[in-house]
Amino acid sequence: MIMLDCALVKNDMTQAQKVMKILETERLILRTWREEDFAPFCAMNQNPKVMEYFPSVLNESESRAIVDKVEQHFQAHGYTWYSTVLKSSGAFIGMVGVT
Repeated sequence: MIMLDCALVKNDMTQAQKVMKILETERLILRTWREEDFAPFCAMNQNPKVMEYFPSVLNESESRAIVDKVEQHFQAHGYTWYSTVLKSSGAFIGMVGVT
């Protein structure tokens, strides 16, 4: 089911930011990124097992650069790599692109 629902959430600076649910399945939600997604994303990028088939693990600034590019791409084009979370817990589990 494709979702076009928008919700407002507050970030750490109490400024409202729009978070859009792009796609929802029985188990997953694909949505635009939230600041709270960064810590688990960064941890994944620093895990050698997760990054086994990538050129190298990434440090915090390299991970931040990816998130910044993802957000810029969404602003410019209206689509990007989306944050993927488990519906049951809301836990961040990665990112996925939809074309």
